[in-house]
Amino acid sequence: MDLIERLGSDKVEHLVIQPDGAIQVDGRKPGLLLPGSFNPLHEGHRRLAWAASELTGRSPAFELSQLNVDKPPLEPAELRRRAAQFEWFAPLWLTRAPLFADKGRLFPDTIFVVGFDTALRLLDPRYYGGSEEFMVQQVGGLAALGCRFLVGGRSDQLGRFWELRDLPAASRFGEMFRPIPRTLFDCPLSSTVLRSVRPRAIKSTP
Repeated sequence: MDLIERLGSDKVEHLVIQPDGAIQVDGRKPGLLLPGSFNPLHEGHRRLAWAASELTGRSPAFELSQLNVDKPPLEPAELRRRAAQFEWFAPLWLTRAPLFADKGRLFPDTIFVVGFDTALRLLDPRYYGGSEEFMVQQVGGLAALGCRFLVGGRSDQLGRFWELRDLPAASRFGEMFRPIPRTLFDCPLSSTVLRSVRPRAIKSTP
């Protein structure tokens, strides 16, 4: 049984796959981390990581959780398939941390890189049982762990650019949330859109 199959058992709670394919259990924790499902990894992820690196001077890593709050756990074969996209590109951390509260405990003092939609969910009381107090408690707990967030905006189909200043709740946490300037990042791509168009592209190929 390899390390990926042992993820979540035998005290293998997380691991990192280096760009050359080497797998480590005790790799050096990243200072700049972009979480996602990466199904697939696309240009938007790459541009977001590059923009965050330009702002911070830190090398980016990525994080994929085997567990999801509303989907079945990813099987080892699926983890390997998604991990293969990062070969010779960047380190990928595999975890069992579906929530940012879990990620924060695993990666304290880390700058998390997220898109606007992820930041919206993180700061929306609807995702905390409708309790604004609970949202503040949970996000404040991340601040206490030294975690910070860089937020990349996005353009919608009507051409409006949504960014951090459209999330008033972020101001409650001081400098914990910082925007990535539009001049560095503005990419409308999403994994959901790419998955929806992929079957049509394959079907139309001669």
